[in-house]
Amino acid sequence: MCLIAQTGRIAYLYCGTAWPPPASPCQGRDVLPLKILVVDDQEFVRRTLHSLLAEQAHWQIYEAENGKVALERIREIEPDVVVMDIVMPEKGGLEVAYEISQHIPQTKVILISSHYTPEEAAILGRLFSDSAFIQKSEAGKELVPAITRLLPSKRRTRAAKA
Repeated sequence: MCLIAQTGRIAYLYCGTAWPPPASPCQGRDVLPLKILVVDDQEFVRRTLHSLLAEQAHWQIYEAENGKVALERIREIEPDVVVMDIVMPEKGGLEVAYEISQHIPQTKVILISSHYTPEEAAILGRLFSDSAFIQKSEAGKELVPAITRLLPSKRRTRAAKA
C-alpha cells in the first residue's frame, strides 16, 4: 500500500511501513504562526490571495472586505502583515495604511492595486515605513516573496517572545 503525504509544497510517496511521514522542519518546535490579513472589496481576489497564502506552513490567513472592517480585524487579531487593496469603499487602503503606521508600526503593509502603476504606488508606499506595493496581476508570483522580505526573521519561538 502506498500513501501520499504533503508538507507545504513537498509531496512524499510512502510505500510499506514507513508511516507516519517524518516531521516537518518546524514540527515539534513551538513556532508562532504568522498572521496575515487580506483586505479587498472583491471577494474573488480575497479568496484567491487567501488560497495562495494558505499554502505556506505556519501562516494563518484572515480576511476583511473593506478598510473599516480591516481596522476592526486588526484590533482583534493583531496581524503581522496586512495585504490590502488601495481602492476600496468605506475606507481606502492608503487611509488604513496610515492608521496602521501611526498606531501599530510593527505591522507590515503590502498594498495591492490594479489602478496604479508601480511607479505611482512606490511613491505612495514610501509614505509608510515597512511597506511594499504589488500589482494585482503580479500577486501570484510576488506576494509570498514580498512577505518573506518584510519579515525575514518572523519565525520566532514562544521562548523568544516571552
